[in-house]
Amino acid sequence: MSSICLSLHVHQPFVLRHYSVFDTDNKYFDGYKSREACRRYAMQSILPANQVLVGLLRAFEGRFRFSCSISGTAIDLFARYFPDVLDSFRELADTGCVEFLGMPYSNSLALLYSESAFERQVLRHSERIESVFGQKPSVFRNSELIYGDDLADTVAQLGFTGTLCDGVEDVLGGRSCSRVYCGGSEELPLLLRNQRLTRDVSERFSDRSWDKWPLTAPKFADWLGRFSSPEELVTLVWDYSVFGLQNDYNSGIFDFLRYFPDKVLNQSGLSFITPSEAFTTYPVSDAYRPPHYISSGERNSNLSSWLGNPLQSHAMHNLFVLEDRILDSGDPDLHEDWSRLQACEYFESMSTAPAEIQRLGGWLAPADSPYDSYINYMNICDSLSSRVGVNVGN
Repeated sequence: MSSICLSLHVHQPFVLRHYSVFDTDNKYFDGYKSREACRRYAMQSILPANQVLVGLLRAFEGRFRFSCSISGTAIDLFARYFPDVLDSFRELADTGCVEFLGMPYSNSLALLYSESAFERQVLRHSERIESVFGQKPSVFRNSELIYGDDLADTVAQLGFTGTLCDGVEDVLGGRSCSRVYCGGSEELPLLLRNQRLTRDVSERFSDRSWDKWPLTAPKFADWLGRFSSPEELVTLVWDYSVFGLQNDYNSGIFDFLRYFPDKVLNQSGLSFITPSEAFTTYPVSDAYRPPHYISSGERNSNLSSWLGNPLQSHAMHNLFVLEDRILDSGDPDLHEDWSRLQACEYFESMSTAPAEIQRLGGWLAPADSPYDSYINYMNICDSLSSRVGVNVGN
């Protein structure tokens, strides 16, 4: 029997305020815009999606199951502004059919700059998930599915039994992504996202120029039904924003979600499985060793969405160079600000690639261009550095 491993993801960063060189306060985030972003995400996407999902989980009595990853900053924001969102996830957790995954607390790129900062974020996130939803994560997914062999080793040492990453054709070299692989010296088990099938929903669902439009639940289930080998395992990773934001209500996306599990389960030999169950059910078929970091980024599956130009690299460097001083300060508010500022979307807002500019649209920073985003962010870094007595330009 082939299995479908579905993973849904929620992340919401704090929205930066306009912070000029003349500002001297420590208020870096826009409370009103952060609340409005949460409201839109909650009302148009998460709450209606979870209403559908909890009904499906109860109706199928264990035959439909999936995993979910929620960043720590998303939990913090929804706890502050829309606690009903967390209640809806608790309702999912209570069914016993949803596995919560570990991840960096603020959806950060800390792994690339500081292993210690990465470990602190991951451990803090696991504690938060356990306290809010009653589960201690055993499977990991990195920010933006960023993966390299060093990640596998670090995650294994933190006690995780496996991780999700992207199934990149150039790395697979003709092999199927529908297998369990392993990576790192610890040979950590890996689940590889099926890029094409994931993007058929996340990127093409509302694209009327697509030759396969419209995409319906029966059609998509038929595509999944082609994976008939008992050894095959299809991993789909969707952001919650696919439902109601990237594809609005009138697109039919919620009808797709409502009927998708039933149409899959009506396919002969298909079942749903969580990542933990996949790692105990399927043997490791081969090693998966990317020659460089890979990600779920739209541009070449690499890190160029966040570190593709000097602005992004310089901003990232100047944030992490402060780590030791911030830890030594013993100031919890300073450390919290520094942690929140690691969210990868801030660096994506500095991208000069047209795709990222169009996707973010200046939403996360009060800026009209990637250069303005960079200046705004660097003004905040200057403020951080002054709080710990460091010249950020050095």
